[in-house]
Amino acid sequence: MSSGANEIQVLVFDKAGYHPVDIAPQIDYAAWRLNQIGVCKFTLNYEDPKCTPDIIKSGNRVLIRFLQGLPPFGGVIDYPLRRTATGIQATVYSAAHILTWRRTALTLEVDALAPGAVFKTVIEAANQIAQTGITMGSVYTGGELWTETYHYESLWTLIQNLQGRTGEDFQIAPIYEGGRLTFRATWHSSLGDDLSASVLLVEDQNLESLTLDEQGPIANYVIAAGSGAGGTSWEDRVLGTAQDTDSISSYGRREQVEVLTGIADQTTLTTSAAAILAQNKDPRPHVSAVALNTSPADFSRYKVGDTVQINGFLKHSLWAIDQPLRIYGREWRPDNRCSLELA
Repeated sequence: MSSGANEIQVLVFDKAGYHPVDIAPQIDYAAWRLNQIGVCKFTLNYEDPKCTPDIIKSGNRVLIRFLQGLPPFGGVIDYPLRRTATGIQATVYSAAHILTWRRTALTLEVDALAPGAVFKTVIEAANQIAQTGITMGSVYTGGELWTETYHYESLWTLIQNLQGRTGEDFQIAPIYEGGRLTFRATWHSSLGDDLSASVLLVEDQNLESLTLDEQGPIANYVIAAGSGAGGTSWEDRVLGTAQDTDSISSYGRREQVEVLTGIADQTTLTTSAAAILAQNKDPRPHVSAVALNTSPADFSRYKVGDTVQINGFLKHSLWAIDQPLRIYGREWRPDNRCSLELA
């Protein structure tokens, strides 16, 4: 455990999550990402007796505990491992990275399952072959049913595509119990809470270096093209479509086609088109800022996935930001500031 205001504990476990070793590295940064793989980098000097190839090893699990109100960061060491003149710089990826190592069976047919049920099915199937260290928690099984066929598909790619096409959320969080570190996977209709009525991030108070980008491209007429019903030509493909008349009126008709290999189910394709449309029919605000651990809302008040109220640029009222935005990423650095990504 390091000393000072920013006390942090770093524990390293073997690849099964046992035998914790308490180390004291210099942390460069730790980043949490919604529905993405977070990353932490730290450096351990050669002179440290715990700087050994058995401890700083790809596949070993890591738990980082913060005392500033930040959530724990849990994950796995993997490459790159950098050897410098003075020590080892290790890369720790959040536990979702484990899914990049695993694939489905030669053929996996999903027939009318909720997205959360697909998520659960593929992780449990992987654990039956070889344990991932990921256990199942609560799973939202509402929403449209999904029908798709996969062939040796990367579990990470499968889950990323599933999340992107449904707009639902997942989380794989560290659980340290009984001397063992595991990771609990959950699936949600939407992760996080709407805290916009109670959590305020204000420029020049607990927020600095604020920028706002409005991003495209806009798509307001979406075609989701699935597998061929009777062959491989475009004429054989099953299509799902969705459009937004308000967006078309505002920006003109802007078309997008997504080819979704492995899907031949009409309902699934129509649902996919609607989800793609919902994410792209309007310009998307993207705010980058640096948050401070102080009032009117310190770090403990919000987490990735939450929606908070952002207040900035009020010195230029025509371009002011005074709206609720959702936190998609948070990166802590040793100066006890957190870079935020909001949209």
